[in-house]
Amino acid sequence: MGRSGLTATTLGALALSIATAFAAEDTHWGYEGAQGPEHWAALGEAYQACGAGTQQSPVDIAGTIEAELPEISLAWKPGAGSIVNNGHTIQVNVPGGSQLRRGDASYELLQVHFHAPSEHLVAGKAFPMEAHFVHRDAASGELGVLGVFLVPGGENAAFSELAAAFPQKPGEEATIEAFDPKALVPAELDYWTYAGSLTTPPCSETVTWMLAAEPVAVAAGDIARFSDLYPANARPAQPSNRRFILGPAVPATPQIVDVVLTDAGGRRFDLIREVRSLTGHSVRKSTALIDAAPRLLKGELPRDEAEAIKARLEGFGATVELK
Repeated sequence: MGRSGLTATTLGALALSIATAFAAEDTHWGYEGAQGPEHWAALGEAYQACGAGTQQSPVDIAGTIEAELPEISLAWKPGAGSIVNNGHTIQVNVPGGSQLRRGDASYELLQVHFHAPSEHLVAGKAFPMEAHFVHRDAASGELGVLGVFLVPGGENAAFSELAAAFPQKPGEEATIEAFDPKALVPAELDYWTYAGSLTTPPCSETVTWMLAAEPVAVAAGDIARFSDLYPANARPAQPSNRRFILGPAVPATPQIVDVVLTDAGGRRFDLIREVRSLTGHSVRKSTALIDAAPRLLKGELPRDEAEAIKARLEGFGATVELK
């Protein structure tokens, strides 16, 4: 945590502009093409953590460690606020005075914004939307973000009111007379937690993530209203790098890879027979496949199965890569 070297004051300013197009006016970033997530680190020196960081978010919630976590207590106040289309998402800025408490930590709620599809995965699965309730710890300046998955179901009055007021163009802002953020949080707040980062530039590793295990149902039409504006504003899941993800049990997600033959080696006849066994191809088609190396042999296999195939082929002198 805190590897970016940012001061508490700077972090506060960042928190207020998370996921905005205006966080760095002269550096434009987005979710596709040359400004997409895979290029963020190259867009400016301030964004280096997006590529070099080791505690990046989001992640796949999988292989969790069951633990008894401190209870989350929400002392959030309903009230008026502003709703902004900032060019990257819809963000609701809330007045001061709303607190999230977890153990000895106390955070003030600053804003809530949305992503579609969800940024975090659970056992490899994405959800239609994810809400991020962004808080700041007044003592340390670090951030605490409560994430809630949104799924289509019955109408949620609070989200419907937001959806009806979504500003349609980047830079537009509207006032909402009353917003109750608790209406977008499940009644039972079991959660996962881990140490991570902002999911947008500058990707600072100063965030304690808390992700509600139970999704919240909202109207499908309201999800569509958001997706019409931002159909793909989610950063892909980042490597967990052996971080502990604590909370309800979720099994590890099998890693899916492709088996690619890069060189046939010297035992051609034996390799043809083995490729026929693996693929079900004829001798002619198997021979043509080998002659075309590098060539995909098997795709989208669990890593343990792919490793076994790789070992078999390498036993006949072939060179095989898992990609």
